[in-house]
Formats: sequence, C-alpha cells, structure tokens
Amino acid sequence: MSIIKINNKTIGKLFKERKQFVKTVKLSKHLFRILDAWGIDWGFFEGTLLPEDYEILIIDKENNINYYSRAKEFRANGLIREYGQHGTQIFLPRKYFSTKNPNQKGLF
Repeated sequence: MSIIKINNKTIGKLFKERKQFVKTVKLSKHLFRILDAWGIDWGFFEGTLLPEDYEILIIDKENNINYYSRAKEFRANGLIREYGQHGTQIFLPRKYFSTKNPNQKGLF
C-alpha cells in the first residue's frame, strides 16, 4: 500500500497488488457540488489509474457510503476541469458510481 500525495496533501491510498485506489472523503467538504461529483487529480489518474483500469473506491465517512467505479468508466463519463489551487482534476458525477452502505448486509 502506498500513500498518494499531491502538493504535500494526501489524496488517497494505492493498493497496487489489487489494483485499487481508495480515497476517503466527507460529502460536505469534498463533493464538487456543481457537478454532484467526486474528483481525482488528473495527472495521477491519467498516469497511474487509467492505464491499468484500477478500481476506484471513494469512501464517504460522513454518510457511510462507498462509491465504486473502474478507471475506464470514470474516464468515459468523467469531466476534466481546472479547479483553482487543486489543479486539473477529473470529476465523475455520483450517478455513475455503484454504491453500498457497508453497514447494510446482503444488498449486493
């Protein structure tokens, strides 16, 4: 497992052995409301996640919801935007994610 930092800020954890990127967020702080979307740094996404079609897991700690996507799906439905001090990011609207509440058993 590797901690991923962009500009000295942790953006998530990369699990190379299982090709998974995990990002922990709080909806009230991290959701890009204009698009109702979660974002990932474009350079990291394009250089690391997309070529190997990593699974992307975004964990909303505030609402206890896990959002899942594959990198290729994220790219196909995502929107690339320059986002001020955060740089260029790719945003995927929440409607394109599979979701699961980890406390509810037997949903999937």
